[in-house]
Amino acid sequence: MGLPVDTTVVVHEELTDDQAPYYKPSWKVNDGEATRGQTTDEIKLDGQDEVTIVEYVNWFDPGNLLITKTLTGDVTDDNKRDVFKFTVTVLKKGTQEVDTSFNMELETGTTRQNSNTPLVERLKFNNGVATVTLRADESVQIYKIPTGTELKVAESDYGDYTPSHQVNQGETVVGDTTGTISIADDKVQEVDFTNHLENPEFPPGGGDEEEPTEEATPPIDESGTPNAGGSESATPGTGTGTSGAGGSVGSGTSAGSGKGLLPQTAEFFANNWLIILEILILLNLIAWHIRNRYYDRKK
Repeated sequence: MGLPVDTTVVVHEELTDDQAPYYKPSWKVNDGEATRGQTTDEIKLDGQDEVTIVEYVNWFDPGNLLITKTLTGDVTDDNKRDVFKFTVTVLKKGTQEVDTSFNMELETGTTRQNSNTPLVERLKFNNGVATVTLRADESVQIYKIPTGTELKVAESDYGDYTPSHQVNQGETVVGDTTGTISIADDKVQEVDFTNHLENPEFPPGGGDEEEPTEEATPPIDESGTPNAGGSESATPGTGTGTSGAGGSVGSGTSAGSGKGLLPQTAEFFANNWLIILEILILLNLIAWHIRNRYYDRKK
């Protein structure tokens, strides 16, 4: 292209909407240094060179995001069928604000349980947000995310599990949301989510253990009331007593005070009524005999 000497020009490379997120252009004039950008500085055609060369180099440098899921602890086969939801949120650079202008549709490769072959799918970001679901021992890789994209990943719907995560096999952090992750060119940013499950332990027999209760001690009667028809020591010890007229004499060891008077009297009559009756009859006969002798003497 023939241009007049001392003409000043600017060259600009136009990228389509599909190309712009991925291609990073740089330019240089003749043998000069490369400069990143789509538009050159002003170039003056001074006529010293027959041809002025402007060279563009476009770097295709997207990165990937890999999310994996692991369960630990008291895990059963039923637990391995649990589905966990992950939300990928694109952020405005240097902030925690959602980049609602990010509405790309990206290719993904999802590895499911008992399979080593990734299932190729498409993932659509709506206003900077996209969601995926995984079960235990599954993973999903999101391909060709533009370099420099900042994002975070959060897990939800994890129930009784305790979530933790690692970014690029770094320090384990307890929690369900990562910090800001920056996509680097031609690299995979790996986020490993681990959910731990512990079943509650119960004491043998189930339920809460009850505290032992003390047995109630019956009160001690310290009245020292003597038994009917006899006597008893007021102080615990050995005492003797006579059951009563016509009864037997015995001795025994007292471990405490005796029963009250009325209950013992009733008990005595209940157990010895026949003997008492015989005594009364005998006394009547003796009285009748004495009376007859007394009257005979008077006559």
